[in-house]
Amino acid sequence: TSFVVSAPTGSGKTAIFELAIVRHLVAGEASLNALDNKIIYISPIKALCQERLVDWHKKLSCFGVNCISVTSDNDEVSRMKTARGSYLFNGNAKGIRFIALSATIPNIEDIAEWMGQSEPAKYFQFSEEVRPVKLNKIVLGYNFNPQVQSVFKFDMSLSYKISGLISKHSEGKPTLIFCNTRKSVEMTANHLVKNLQIRLSQEQKEILMKISQNIADVKLRQNIVHGIAFHHAGLIPNTRHTIEESFKTGQIPVLVTTSTLAMGVNLPAHLVIVKCTKCYSDGGYKDYDEVSIFQMIGRAGRSQFDTSATVLILTSLQDKIKYEQMLSCSQIIESNLHKHLTEHLNAEVVLRTITDLEVAMRWLSSTFLYVRARKSPEKYKLPAGLSKDKIDKKLLEMCQIDLNKLVATGMIRMNQAIEVTPTVIGEIMAKYYVAFETMKLFTQITGSEILIQILAIISKCKEFSDFYLRTTDKRCLNLLNKNTKKEAIRFPLTGRIKSNDMKVNVIIQAVLGNLDIQNQGLVCDSMKIMRCCERLAN
Repeated sequence: TSFVVSAPTGSGKTAIFELAIVRHLVAGEASLNALDNKIIYISPIKALCQERLVDWHKKLSCFGVNCISVTSDNDEVSRMKTARGSYLFNGNAKGIRFIALSATIPNIEDIAEWMGQSEPAKYFQFSEEVRPVKLNKIVLGYNFNPQVQSVFKFDMSLSYKISGLISKHSEGKPTLIFCNTRKSVEMTANHLVKNLQIRLSQEQKEILMKISQNIADVKLRQNIVHGIAFHHAGLIPNTRHTIEESFKTGQIPVLVTTSTLAMGVNLPAHLVIVKCTKCYSDGGYKDYDEVSIFQMIGRAGRSQFDTSATVLILTSLQDKIKYEQMLSCSQIIESNLHKHLTEHLNAEVVLRTITDLEVAMRWLSSTFLYVRARKSPEKYKLPAGLSKDKIDKKLLEMCQIDLNKLVATGMIRMNQAIEVTPTVIGEIMAKYYVAFETMKLFTQITGSEILIQILAIISKCKEFSDFYLRTTDKRCLNLLNKNTKKEAIRFPLTGRIKSNDMKVNVIIQAVLGNLDIQNQGLVCDSMKIMRCCERLAN
């Protein structure tokens, strides 16, 4: 039987997974090494996969169980309400037992309804009362006038508050600080090095010096010897792992990081500070969603050392009440499948799961979108107060519209009976997980384009929309684009680098031209961009 559990961080959710693994292995002991005997664990980020891999390899290898890691950037159940959640949670499958565990599922009954087959799955919801380490949650509001002050400036002003707050609330125990951008992470860490006095023994200083010798990043190496480190996706994997392990073992007292570290890696701290509640997303600053906030504050509390822990949320005076209310209640998790329905319909047509409009509607009725649309239709651009039949009709129209889009662009064929079959273009789109907007772009290629035009087309692909142009990127990108002293890219772009697609274009050319990229953040971006290019170029 599938089931869902919502419980506070540190209350034993990993143990539930392990009990389920043991149960499955005992039940299938006769065919332990059979190809059809698989247990799949999905986590929000790669670091957590690696942590589970190491731990479970130690525990299970003696029983002949092989543990392997196949990582990607898929999201877990707790990320369903974010834009990328739809790529994983678009349906259910028979004959598979699903176990969904999260610290933040307010409408757990909806998840259970979706995960069940003929009837809802079982669900168990535990309150903060079962949390082994009690949390002291404090929201601090500061003056912020968006008319005269940017979010960046406000975030900078909060840096001056951090050292005093650490001295007041940390009790000399590990402190974790979450910032909204990589730049903010590094600036905050640098500020703390200058303004926070950490008492370190001679032994601690020697340990920190030894750790720093294994760090490639110069700024980070200089900070670590003072007991302060930073962590973000712009660092190479080995460096991130070293920082995580050093903080986990208590060798690094203060760690400044981006919110990605909150997504499950077991790095608990006595004091957690959320510095600024606005994050950079989709080309602008937006408030952190509730899931992100709860994931961050969930890092507070070390069950083996503490009986209590403290969380500080630093926000504007205008938002202070909002976050106080957020900490006392929960926001409903919604589906995002409707935002990517076209891609999913095409994939199901290619798999022959969907053969006509009626079957498409049956498929849609098995999704979390269907569960939520019936309860909150207005969230999905449907009129409020509709009956179930009318909601079904509207969802059927939604399917019809998206199927027509696929027909119009040559991804699928549709006959008079509204029966659908895939085309070669649609099969390519599904096989390589190409976005619909990207395929529309590709279908306009005539074959007469020269290399510079092909580069421009690839750089505008939807898949690269997450690669924002950061302020710290511009100097390096402009040098790569036009440099009279060193070798630059083959096809320089006009003017200065000022958009996401220009950034992608320069990076692709720099990698293909074997140019030295003097920016760790761009180096990490380049690896992701080239992996994506490899998929798109196929």
